[in-house]
This record gives sequence, C-alpha cells and structure tokens, in this order.
Amino acid sequence: MGMTWTQFWIDEPELAIAYRKADAIRKRRKNEELWLEGMYTAEALSATVGNMFSKGQKHPYPAEPFPITVDEQRERREREEKARMERMKAAFMARSLQVNTRLGGRTHDEC
Repeated sequence: MGMTWTQFWIDEPELAIAYRKADAIRKRRKNEELWLEGMYTAEALSATVGNMFSKGQKHPYPAEPFPITVDEQRERREREEKARMERMKAAFMARSLQVNTRLGGRTHDEC
C-alpha cells in the first residue's frame, strides 16, 4: 500500500484506511490506463492488419483521442452535432439551389 512500518504500527489507524483507499484508486487508474492502451492497440490493428485483409469498407484509425472525462465527452458530442448540422445545412442549400435552378428561380447569390 505504500506505508512504512512506522506509519502502520505507530501512527494513527485512520492513516492505514487512507493509504488503502489511495492504493485502490491507483490500481483502478492503472487498470483504466491499460484498458485505454488496449483500445488504441485494437484500433491500430484494425486500421492496419484488419484493412489489409478487408475486401470492402476500410476502418480508419481515430482522428482524435478517445474522450475520457465527462467534459471531453460533452465537447465531442457538441462538435459532432455541429458538424452534422453543417452537413445538413450544406445539403439543404445544394438541394434548394437545384430546385431553384430547375424552376427558373433566383440563385442564392441573387437574393
């Protein structure tokens, strides 16, 4: 746990509880780091070896790191939602330009 003999046998008993909790937190953090490392390794293998044997759709390596914290997850969702809205807006504008051109209407530049 990281306690010295003196800390364990002579100091306050609550110190042992704090060290035990800190040790559990360290172990959980290390486990999550190893899990994340495994996720990146799996993505790398999928993007290289998996694509080598793939006949159809290729699997790209992630363009940005996996979001870990709640704030990072929220920021990623907001970015993805904004990008989706921009794609929808561009598709709508292209479609409306086609319809206006076909019907002899004005283009967006003329408005």
